[in-house]
Amino acid sequence: KIRLLGYDFLKEGKDLRMVLHWQALGEMVGDYPIFVHLFEPATERIVAQRDAMPLEGGYPTSRWQKGEVVSDPFSLSLAEVPPGSYRLAIGVYDSQTMIRLSPASAKAFTFSNNRLILDEVIELD
Repeated sequence: KIRLLGYDFLKEGKDLRMVLHWQALGEMVGDYPIFVHLFEPATERIVAQRDAMPLEGGYPTSRWQKGEVVSDPFSLSLAEVPPGSYRLAIGVYDSQTMIRLSPASAKAFTFSNNRLILDEVIELD
């Protein structure tokens, strides 16, 4: 239903600022929250996460038109995250059933547990 076309991110102090670029693959019947997990690669323990409707709820997926591209900016707080090396995972889920949608991507991302694993390693001091 939704394809991740790409993303931009920047670590600023104790925040990770991101813009996720999505495309609607068809008519969007429901509203789907997007999640981002910062996790330890060895244990997959999530150390920071954020779930939100696109554009802070200002443009829910039910309003997206087939083929439309939506750029969704947000930030993830790193204030409570201990120093270490981390990875980011992104996904979309049905808020009624809490079931994750199967990922689709225009790039060759790694998929695990119905989420996209981004290539970058996030190093925190």
